[in-house]
Amino acid sequence: MEIRGKFGNSLAGRLIKFEIFPLSFEEFLIFKQKENLANLVGKLINFESINNELRFFYKEFLQFGGYPKVVLTNGVEMKRAYLRQLFESYIQKDIKDIGKIRDVESFNMLIKVLAHQAGNLVNISELSSKIGISSPTLREWLLLLENTFVIKFIRPYAKSVRGELTKTPKLFFVDNGIRNFCEENFEITGNGFENCFFAYLNNAYKAEHLNFYRTKDKQEIDFILNGDPYELKLSYAGKRLTALKYFEEKYGKK
Repeated sequence: MEIRGKFGNSLAGRLIKFEIFPLSFEEFLIFKQKENLANLVGKLINFESINNELRFFYKEFLQFGGYPKVVLTNGVEMKRAYLRQLFESYIQKDIKDIGKIRDVESFNMLIKVLAHQAGNLVNISELSSKIGISSPTLREWLLLLENTFVIKFIRPYAKSVRGELTKTPKLFFVDNGIRNFCEENFEITGNGFENCFFAYLNNAYKAEHLNFYRTKDKQEIDFILNGDPYELKLSYAGKRLTALKYFEEKYGKK
């Protein structure tokens, strides 16, 4: 954060900023020397054997994320060890030092609670009460975590920018492996699947183009990308998705 501040002050008009995120699924496959599969991501595949191979690798991607060292490491225990190292050296030490955080126990508790709540709305007063810290401190810590590329907020879809900014945001982790490590759960869940898809969209399109949709009568859609709705399901039995139909009728977007 200090470096970014100095860039803003001393290199105005002479700076191009690149934000490098954890690997996308395509890049993950290339690192696994599966370029042939990487070229098929996002395409409709009619061969079950190829789909099964893609599912096999996507399961690993869901569980352990896209940090290059973790991807290139073989063995579940070694992957967890590298995630632990990332967590302890970066989140628990570097970020804590940057933010001059003294209440380490509450900060660590916040990380775990956020990992558990990934993909959900962030209620500041409820969260600060749960952690046992003030709302201003919580906002400070959340801003710190967002600016150091641990978490990211997306805003609800609204007709006006003002309406979008004043409503409660949703929280996601930039890397699913770190999220799973912080939650101490590497099982594949709906929340983890949604967070992993967020990481894919954030990597490809940047979160500024992303929203979610939620109405007062609880019509919900996971993601709105440049105005187009996307709903995620780990399994789908063909049930009519009323929120998508509602959104289509209201905004004319399929």
